[in-house]
Amino acid sequence: MDKFGDNARIHWKEFKLVDVFDVYNTKSILKEQIIPNSGNIPYVTAGESNNAVMTYVDCPAAWIDRGDCILIGGKTMVVTYQKDDFCSNDSHNLALYLKEKNIEADERLYLFLVTVIKKALGEKYVWGDSISRKKIQKDVILLPVENDGKVAWNYMQERIAELEQERIAELEAYLVATGLDDYELTDADKQVLIKMSTRGGNFVPDGSNESVTGIQWKEFLMQDVFNIIKGKRLTKEDQLPGNTLFIGATAENHGQTARIGQGALFPANTITVSYNGSVGEAFYQEEPYWASDDINVLFLKDYMLNKEIASYLCAVIRKAGKLFYYNQKWNLQRMCATKIALPVMADGKPDWDFMEKYIHATEKLVIADAVKWKDKVIATTKKAVM
Repeated sequence: MDKFGDNARIHWKEFKLVDVFDVYNTKSILKEQIIPNSGNIPYVTAGESNNAVMTYVDCPAAWIDRGDCILIGGKTMVVTYQKDDFCSNDSHNLALYLKEKNIEADERLYLFLVTVIKKALGEKYVWGDSISRKKIQKDVILLPVENDGKVAWNYMQERIAELEQERIAELEAYLVATGLDDYELTDADKQVLIKMSTRGGNFVPDGSNESVTGIQWKEFLMQDVFNIIKGKRLTKEDQLPGNTLFIGATAENHGQTARIGQGALFPANTITVSYNGSVGEAFYQEEPYWASDDINVLFLKDYMLNKEIASYLCAVIRKAGKLFYYNQKWNLQRMCATKIALPVMADGKPDWDFMEKYIHATEKLVIADAVKWKDKVIATTKKAVM
């Protein structure tokens, strides 16, 4: 690869990673030492969800690593950009800081560099042979350079900006094609969101004479809500080429790691939860599949699962899974005995209808945020051009 895109002035050149970045091991703050949701400092892990941020905490200055860096999960090779100062769960995690100080590094530049590092190292290091500060000393990455051999920092930022514009155009087309461009909240949507926010209390919306009673909650053992079955081991060497989805213990692509020739073991409209690797990652599966032995498969009892209810339950399950980690796997026995809190009706049974409506309303909020982001990027770009 000697050119980048269609720009003839840009070429690729190898650099030792340690010539581009200062590399440090992060501090190691054990999960038992923190109080979740106690402050505003990101507590980052090697997980892929939520940009590796597990929760936000109040912590002493001695625990904090400086932000504006690229974080590499030492055991998982998850690569993220951390804008803010943070504290880390594992000293095997690596923090990379740009050596070059005479550039205006923004988030776009770091996103480009994150992609470059993933491309160079993503398949080199694995769970049994994890990355380390010592090993990384000889690693190389490819960076775009000008004809004079200097790193094309501005070009990286420009390229990410171009990609943003492409994605914005795709987003606009998608919203129109799917009818999701109508994201205004109805009165019914607002009532559902208010019920969730009051969490059991009462609230009188502005301009209304009627109070809204918040949703009631109840704890359930997961074994009382789901039938839970462990997946079946199938090594890569034994996988045949084919069209059956294979679900593994990864947070990417809804856990889908391959298409295989073996027949499906589990039906659609079920939830898969990893208890090894990316612990607690839960995904709704919309077609039949084979699940590895690192996966527990959940069948909803006493109700027909759909995508909206599954989305709600997956969020609840992921939250419950944060109590478990690599040396205390969320195996079948522990999962059955785990408690989750669900909204309930007056008779104490799960309020599936409310969960479905809540997801619909939340989807509208997410779409509205995406549209606001789109409009903000467009406005910023136009301002820069004028």
